[in-house]
Amino acid sequence: MYTKPKYREVSGGAMSQKSELIKTLSIVDDELVIDWQDGRQSRLYSHWLRDHCQMPTSRNADNGQRLLSVINIPEDTFIEQAQLDETGNVCVRFQPKNHLSVFTQHWLRENCYNLNEQFDDRSAAHKQLWQADSWMEGLPRINYEHMCQNNQSKLNALRFVRDLGFCILENVPRVQGQVLDVIGEIGYTRETNYGSIFEVRTEVNPNNLAYTNMGLGSHTDNPYRDPVPTVQLLHCLESSTEGGDSVLVDGFKAASILREESQDDFDTLTSTWINYRFSDGDADLRSRVAMIELNDKNEVVKVRYNNRSIDTIKLPADKIRAFYKAYRHWGEIIERVDLKATFKLSPGDLMLFDNTRVMHARTAFSKRGKRHLQGAYTDLDGLYSILNVLERGGGRVAEVTAENIVDHIEGVFNRRGAESYLGEQVTMAQHMLQVAQCAEKAGADDAQIVAALLHDIGHYKNEIPESALAKGKDNYHEEAGANFLEDYFPRAVVEPVRQHVAAKRYLCAVRGDYFKRLSPASVHTLNLQGGPMSAEEVAEFEKNDYLDQCVALRYWDEEGKDPSREHPPFCYYRPLIESLVER
Repeated sequence: MYTKPKYREVSGGAMSQKSELIKTLSIVDDELVIDWQDGRQSRLYSHWLRDHCQMPTSRNADNGQRLLSVINIPEDTFIEQAQLDETGNVCVRFQPKNHLSVFTQHWLRENCYNLNEQFDDRSAAHKQLWQADSWMEGLPRINYEHMCQNNQSKLNALRFVRDLGFCILENVPRVQGQVLDVIGEIGYTRETNYGSIFEVRTEVNPNNLAYTNMGLGSHTDNPYRDPVPTVQLLHCLESSTEGGDSVLVDGFKAASILREESQDDFDTLTSTWINYRFSDGDADLRSRVAMIELNDKNEVVKVRYNNRSIDTIKLPADKIRAFYKAYRHWGEIIERVDLKATFKLSPGDLMLFDNTRVMHARTAFSKRGKRHLQGAYTDLDGLYSILNVLERGGGRVAEVTAENIVDHIEGVFNRRGAESYLGEQVTMAQHMLQVAQCAEKAGADDAQIVAALLHDIGHYKNEIPESALAKGKDNYHEEAGANFLEDYFPRAVVEPVRQHVAAKRYLCAVRGDYFKRLSPASVHTLNLQGGPMSAEEVAEFEKNDYLDQCVALRYWDEEGKDPSREHPPFCYYRPLIESLVER
């Protein structure tokens, strides 16, 4: 009979020699305790580990699907042994069935449930919220031909939709039905009672106000449909009228403002279900939903609102006043000028947006001239599927050139920026953008600001071409990032990136007050990076032509760790980055 151990240290002295991420392994009661090299800890329940076994006896080798049910795992399962093998994989022995599971360190770190975000359920927590002044430098735009021919451009377009809620495709052929070809690049057509394509132009006796020249308030489409089409496309074929400007509003941003201004109103709209309806001679569509939908973590996941389609409001008498108070508040927020991105679609432009997040509107337009848009619907599941496949493999870092390097970097920020930053209280994007902001406020030159912005790009090694990674023998993040950037940027950008870790070790050796600036996480990494420099290392480091720039970047690096600090978005710095690209 096996006896379940209460506590056992299972790491050996050799662990540091073959462990890239793990410092120690321990078994405590029914958990595998992992102390990571970065100072964080995971406690992994025995049943969770057994359920997630990656071995061929537990997972189909072709598709990765489970071969066992949870009821096949003995209720008294416990971890008998855990250790690293000669390749650094974590081997876990379970009893009572003497089952062996083998996990890579990277799989455990990426999937351990206490250190990683839950599945991206499309909630506001995973998005970049915006308002009108977010687009002072221009809207997110992608050339349609490039999107069709280049996986990186397609990735960027899909990431814009995922993270920002919309994207403008430029130079889409002005051909009837072209909108369906666009859908073919990103998913599958969602046909409705309006057909596979609907025409947005003035009609005689229209069955929808969209088919008039009237202005339309901020709304989402088809709230009366269950399920609602989750992606909308509008392709401009003609635009020669006065007026008819397009308007977009970030519904997730509007919901966050409502919550900040009145928790009561927010709670009312998230808990009150109302009826939506569309009815004509051929259709009678109905749904009952809340205007703002939450997930299990109380985060906004959907906005569904169209005042033209709200059916008779029937609520208990004791709730009607609170509802109308909240309803009015919401209606006022979404029509605020500072939330509206207003622009003119040119012929050949196609607006692609998330219909569960981004509300759209238009201004009234003259009957003189022509305004003709063709619209269609698709769904986020198909769009996300293509995005996930591209990110998983083909095209993620393909063919990075001087022409697309800035697009590539922006894509990294959009997709990976929300990841945690080595135990700090800020995300990766927050950190890098704050460091750039520090450089700018200090009066740094353009190269210093860009170096500050990109100094940690090397943390995303799977976003960097193998040709760049092959240049360095150790591929620590500072070396990997510099190797990647040096093909496109001057030394004044590259060298501070390459030396920003060394600069920390240097300052800890020569400036006694610097160590006090370090966060606990930075102190921990200092020890892993070799600690303060020796006198010989100091003398060698001081020969660097960019010593002052490296030191300055290091100070800004320590400042950029404030979770409450506001900073410009990446697009603010994009023109500056582009100006320094060496072509």
